[in-house]
Amino acid sequence: MKLALLTIATILIGYGLLGNQYSILTIGAVLFLLTLTLDLLLIYRFAKEYKANSNEAKIQGKKQGQWDLPAKWLEGIIVVTGLVLMIIGGDNDELLVPGIIIWGGEIIIYFIGG
Repeated sequence: MKLALLTIATILIGYGLLGNQYSILTIGAVLFLLTLTLDLLLIYRFAKEYKANSNEAKIQGKKQGQWDLPAKWLEGIIVVTGLVLMIIGGDNDELLVPGIIIWGGEIIIYFIGG
């Protein structure tokens, strides 16, 4: 699910940049932030279940899947794009706001996640 949401966010961000559709660019940035938040909540839920069932022999957990690596690549591409948008969008608010949403959101999620 994370890969699908990140793919949609990447398409929206790319289309927004190439077509000068800044509202679509902002929607892609917000979708990226929501994807990170959802992923963080799922990790917290897994950690809570893991802690509650730590004495059991069989623990159902999140396994590393084949789609985790492409999701990490897409996440990294979007984060670098957000940084570039912040740098070049100093005078252009249409580029600065999505850059702040992407880059600032990534930093906030990173600190909340520990």
